[in-house]
Formats: sequence, structure tokens, C-alpha cells
Amino acid sequence: MKKIFFVLTCFALAGSLLFSTTLKVSYYDKKYAKLASHTTDVVKDFLKHLPLEEELKPDSIHILIAESESRYCRLSGSNLPEWSNAVTIFPEKVIVVKTPDLADVGLREYDRSVKHEVVHLVHGCIAPLNTFPLWFTEGLAEYFSGGISIRDKLSIAKALVSHNIIPLGKLRNFLSMNYYRAQLAYSEAGSLVEFLVYVYGTEAPWEIIKKTKEVKDFSIALKWVTAVSSEEIETMWMEYLNKYYRKMIFLDAGRFIWGFLPFLLLIAYIIIKLRNKIVKLDWSEADFEDEFYENSSGSSFSR
Repeated sequence: MKKIFFVLTCFALAGSLLFSTTLKVSYYDKKYAKLASHTTDVVKDFLKHLPLEEELKPDSIHILIAESESRYCRLSGSNLPEWSNAVTIFPEKVIVVKTPDLADVGLREYDRSVKHEVVHLVHGCIAPLNTFPLWFTEGLAEYFSGGISIRDKLSIAKALVSHNIIPLGKLRNFLSMNYYRAQLAYSEAGSLVEFLVYVYGTEAPWEIIKKTKEVKDFSIALKWVTAVSSEEIETMWMEYLNKYYRKMIFLDAGRFIWGFLPFLLLIAYIIIKLRNKIVKLDWSEADFEDEFYENSSGSSFSR
């Protein structure tokens, strides 16, 4: 999945590069030539919609497409969780991303992973990422790389109903979590930034970043932009989730019903067939009785 990893030392690129563009998208197997070209187009288009610092020019980004787990680990410089699909390396401004077939995802999810990491690059060029809590860093990337999906909202709704929401103070160390816990953490982080945008406007997260760069303190910057503390933000966020996310649990109930629909239709079909058979028998008995009375009347008349 999407996540960020910091590497402060230089790394050696494993293998010989077969392809490189002005955006510097590189791959190691000829069959991924079209994927590299597609990645270039996606990133160039996406950058148009994000606030850019002069430091982050398109040609300063280098994206490495890894077609195997071993290459992904070598290029990222660390043993990341198995569910990790992409990683951003600072200060080199390098993104390492798994191919869709390696990550077992579709092209849309691949694009989102790439965009997620590009948001990290933009964020990091405005202000150092280690001055922000992880929920904000990952939430920013989640929200601006495609928003919160129905699947994400449903997982949050389930957590709300089962009282398994991860508190704001524990939304950290995502890479140490198992897949399902990490998915929930990323979804929650994204919903937090979604909440900030909903209440304070689209520019609010970026204003928080710029203010943090200025005052060197995220909590102060957050309060400067929102006029409330982190504790108050968490309370307001939970109210937001209960109001707009909890109802999503009915979608899961609906999916359960749809899953059993063929079975229900079969039962209905059997009941209708039995009913028709009973009705047919009733009509047959009625016809027999009518015929019996008619014959009885005829015999009496002939006498």
C-alpha cells in the first residue's frame, strides 16, 4: 500500500536502467515501457493540480518502477511491509513503486499510489516531513491523491460500530501495523484531512504546512489556521465521522443482502411453483366435483 520512508544516505540503483524520460521514470524490464510512459503522463498532469515549490520541478523527480520484491527492497533501501506498494525517499526525491502485477492491483490503484508519493514530495519540499505528525502527512497524501474511497469509508464505519477506531494519538508507526490495521490507519488519516477541508476549506492543509515551516511547530500552526487545539480537532472529527461515516455500514448490509439474493430468489421460485401446483390440484378437484354433479343430474333426468 502507500507509505513513506525516509532514507538520509545515498543508495545505489540496482541493475541497468532500460528507460528514462525527462521526468526520469525508469524501469528494468522492456515489457513495462508503456507503464513508464503512462506514469510520466499521470505525474505531469497531477502536478498541475498541486501547489509547487521551485525546488520540485518535474525533472527533479525520479520514479523507479520495481517488477520484483527483491528489486523493490534494494531500491527502497529497507525491508518494508509486504503490503507496501510504494515509497518516497528523501532527500533524493525518488519514488520507488511496484508494478501493478507485483502489487496485485489495477492501474487505477497504481496511479493512486504514485500520486500519493508525489504529494509527499511536494509536502516535503515546502516543509520537512518530520515536523508533522504521521496522521497529517499520510492523511494529506491520501486525500489529495484521490479522496476517501467507499471502501475506506466502509472500513471506518465498521470500526465505529465495533468501537475499534484508532485514536488520533495512536495514528503513528503505520509501517509496523499489519495490513488491515494499516488500511484503517490510512483511511482514518485521510478522513481527518477530509474533515479539515470540509470545515476550513481546500487550502487549509497547505496553510498548515506553510505555517508549520514558519513557526517550526505543527500544533501552533494547526491552532493558528483552525483556531482550535488538536484535542478539539479530534472531538470535532469524531462527530464528523459519526454523522457522515457511520451510516455507510448499511452499504455493507446491502452487500450481504445482494449476496443472498440468488438464494432468496430460488426459495421464492420453489414457493411459487408449490403454490401453483396446489392451486392446480384445487382446480382439478373442483372440476371433478362439477363433473360428478353434472353426471348425477343427467342420470336422474333419464330416469
